[in-house]
Amino acid sequence: MNDKLNFIDERQKRRYEKVLQKTEEEYLQEIAILKNREDFLEEYEYFLQLLDSPFSARKLQMRVEKPLAGLFCIQAPFEIFDAFDLHPVKLCGGSHTVQRLAASYLPVLMCPMLKSFMGNFDLQQESFADYRAVILPTTCDWVVKLPEIMQQDTENVHYLELPHLKETEKSQSRWLEEIFCLKQLLEKITGKKLKPKQLQESINKVMNIWIIMDELTKLKRSGQLSGVWYTAITNTFMLDNLEVWSGQVNRTIEKLHRQEKQENSGITLLTVHAAKGLEFDHVWIPDCNEKTFPHGSSREPEHWEEERRIFYVAMTRAKKDLELLCLTGTRERPRFPSRFLIPLNRYHR
Repeated sequence: MNDKLNFIDERQKRRYEKVLQKTEEEYLQEIAILKNREDFLEEYEYFLQLLDSPFSARKLQMRVEKPLAGLFCIQAPFEIFDAFDLHPVKLCGGSHTVQRLAASYLPVLMCPMLKSFMGNFDLQQESFADYRAVILPTTCDWVVKLPEIMQQDTENVHYLELPHLKETEKSQSRWLEEIFCLKQLLEKITGKKLKPKQLQESINKVMNIWIIMDELTKLKRSGQLSGVWYTAITNTFMLDNLEVWSGQVNRTIEKLHRQEKQENSGITLLTVHAAKGLEFDHVWIPDCNEKTFPHGSSREPEHWEEERRIFYVAMTRAKKDLELLCLTGTRERPRFPSRFLIPLNRYHR
């Protein structure tokens, strides 16, 4: 248990209970909001379950059935921890509400992210002893002082120095020295030797995760996956067994691809304004006639230029094929092609 939670008086205890209740309510409210979104899929339920309560090292260890390696330095190679049968997890997380628990013993100007992390530590009544290893970067003075500020034992703490420029030969050599020291620490605390075969398997596992992350990013950029769900999914990385998590993400990606195919198999009817920001393989723009596009009420040249701009925005929605359609009318009531077609030199009767 964190020593900071030896309540001095009843007032401190009430503050702890109030923060705990408010934090739990906030998490549940946010989960409810996400579930009520129109783009909610059943596949997202798994990720929401991982996010429905404040982070707890003990709960995660029970879920993954492995000792944990707490990482403040996300540049530390995940592969090496997995190869030692440790589950890596980022420590830089929390919430604004839990900062209140740590505010009494922290400097006012301290980084809000660290305040949130330390407040969540107090909330969960946890310590560095709940991790087999804790990796701290030397690039942040506040992080370096964490064990002292939190009055934590440093026996399982390792400081990782990050080169400012990894591209230089000197920096790469220094980085390899840092990783070698990390390997020695992990061998000491786990009592295991790093085996090449196990390391290669872990490298393959993590490389597969980066491929998955890249696919999620592509889906986000294409608009198939909203930024909200992209953030929710990626923030659950390391909150479960890596194989289980990657398997669920793969199923979600497959569902999104199936959904995209179903959407693309039909015809989407949109106004030009509603099509902004969207792209389609095939686009048809009908009624490219005078008095329609541009509109008959547009008499001023500046209005024509605005409609010309909108017309070209509509044209650029097409990724592969674009059809611009206009009516010729009848002898009694002739129709004329839009003036916007003339510069294109693509008008045919």
